[in-house]
Amino acid sequence: MPSAICKYDFEMPVFSCSHEFTRGQLEALEIKPHPLPADWLEQNISLCGGYLNHGPIKFKAWQREVVNATIFYDVVLDLGPTQTGKSFMSEGFAYYCMGARRVNGFLTYAESDTAETVFSEKVKPMIENNEILTKQWNGDQKRLTVKRVRLNQCTWRIASAQNKNDIASHHAGVCIGSEVGKWEKTKKFNPVSLLKGRQGAYHDKGFQKLVLETTPFEIGDYMYQEVYQEGTLILHPFYPCPHCGNWHEYTDHQIKVRDEKFKSANMIRRYKQDAVYYECPHCKQEITEHDRATVDDRVVWAAPEINKEDFHQTAEEIHPDGSIDGVLENGYRPWVLRICYQWPRGVDINYSWWKWLADYFEAKNDPVKLKTYQNEVNANYFTPKTSGLNVAYIESKKGGYTVRGENVIIPDDILIVTLGIDTHDANFTYVYVGWCFGLVWKVLKHGIIPCDMNLQEFKDPVNVFIRLQSELAREKMYWQGGIEVFPSCTFQDRGGHRAKDVDYIASKMPNWYAYVGLTKVDHTKPLFYESNNGPFYLGQTELLSELTNMKIYSDDFYIPDDYHSEFPRQVARQSFFTKTNANGNPIKIWNHGGDDHFRDCLNLNECAGRKLGLDKILIDKVACETLYNQRKQLSDSVRMEQPEQHHSENNHHRQASGYNRVFGRR
Repeated sequence: MPSAICKYDFEMPVFSCSHEFTRGQLEALEIKPHPLPADWLEQNISLCGGYLNHGPIKFKAWQREVVNATIFYDVVLDLGPTQTGKSFMSEGFAYYCMGARRVNGFLTYAESDTAETVFSEKVKPMIENNEILTKQWNGDQKRLTVKRVRLNQCTWRIASAQNKNDIASHHAGVCIGSEVGKWEKTKKFNPVSLLKGRQGAYHDKGFQKLVLETTPFEIGDYMYQEVYQEGTLILHPFYPCPHCGNWHEYTDHQIKVRDEKFKSANMIRRYKQDAVYYECPHCKQEITEHDRATVDDRVVWAAPEINKEDFHQTAEEIHPDGSIDGVLENGYRPWVLRICYQWPRGVDINYSWWKWLADYFEAKNDPVKLKTYQNEVNANYFTPKTSGLNVAYIESKKGGYTVRGENVIIPDDILIVTLGIDTHDANFTYVYVGWCFGLVWKVLKHGIIPCDMNLQEFKDPVNVFIRLQSELAREKMYWQGGIEVFPSCTFQDRGGHRAKDVDYIASKMPNWYAYVGLTKVDHTKPLFYESNNGPFYLGQTELLSELTNMKIYSDDFYIPDDYHSEFPRQVARQSFFTKTNANGNPIKIWNHGGDDHFRDCLNLNECAGRKLGLDKILIDKVACETLYNQRKQLSDSVRMEQPEQHHSENNHHRQASGYNRVFGRR
């Protein structure tokens, strides 16, 4: 039976509705982009608690792009010096994530004590006293702890990189690490890798950020590995010259002294801006502090050229208007996933040109201070030139003077002479060093004195003393004007089997000191100091050798044209190289293989110079001029007294006394 077919004909009624939305309703319906972190923080957050400056946040021009970069890139690395707001910027991003994005996160510090301090003095007061953050918290103090900051829509942990459990028990889209360069490496776990692993659940949620900041610490540390990783783009701040308009970085290389007399930290701190000026690398005109202030807000972050062994990048061209090809508004580079911002302390206009250069002069002759300066002022990983010394390089340091033969006249710019002696069972090795203005070294007479302790003659310390002194005096050196050269200070190695001989010699000679080298470096102690166990000095030979290496690599080291054939070979046998220990930490190894006695003598001369305070005296032009004039006056007086018997034995004695009066006390 065929099915019945029902057919209906009707028209659908037409309905219409007319309603006018209010402005507030329209704004509520509008899909708005999230505000940039810097804008949101300035509008909503007021600093309190443990922050140095209280009140509404106001970012400096150079800081804005660094803060906003956290929105545009998956990985943001901040490499900056101390006292420039690294931690403040990263913690500010955490508050933005809590109040604007409401996403889980980590704030991770090197040590548990630091994490607890940051929570109690910064994070907790900020949540309690900023309305927009307080609204995300129900007021229950139990929900506000260092282990868990439990807000209404997100949870944060203030963690320690030392504690695996602090990190492993929480998942987060945002992971922030502070002073990552100081995070201790262990075999047990890698805290940076562990942080990255906590983000796994957020891969598909669109807001996964890794923000790491630090002052550079050691080559090979966690931050170094992140910065110089393939795919990272490193940016530096560039400023326009107020005269020529060309863009350049602020560096200490461009800070010049107005006169050679200002070439010391003390003189610069005394005369300040009258002592130094900043020179534009392009037009060579002076950029004053006032000029600097006028362009402070025109900063452009751009990639400089970098060529390292395992990392290379080409420089970005900054156009006259400050634009860079392909770079979008707010500095965003859409092709970049990992970005590093690296800046020196010079971005802070309160850090004057003169302060910058004074800090450099204060540090440049001390490897420990220089590393600190490069880390904490220039935000650079410091690599001392302490490896790869070779014979050819040392031979290339010939200074155009000779020291062999009788009655040698030493270069006139030498102001002080020191002596270093290395002690062995069969002989003594010695090197005289002439010190000039600016801590320039000129190697003078040097050689080997046979004196075998196994011979009956030299079992008596008196005979050893006579032999050493007679050989040292055999080929005399003279200042310009005819005064015989005597060392103002001598350090002699006391090691081996000749301690009694060296102690006897030191007891008979003025400004002559016995030295015992320590096998381990102790950074809590001076380079050298008097022993409590006898009349000798204990010295950190490795650190002294590092100072010597820096000197050799500089433009302030010269050897005579008639140097001993063994001298360059022995000097090159002490060097430094870096290796990774079992925990993955980089360690510096001091290599001193083979006969390196001349090099030991140079290290002892460094010790003698510091005993005299030459690291301070010879950077003071006025003091150097005084020393030079005193020597000239002494020369003139000696010539007037005995013009015909200039080289007589009695005259030599008189000259020696005069020399000691002028220089011996310094």
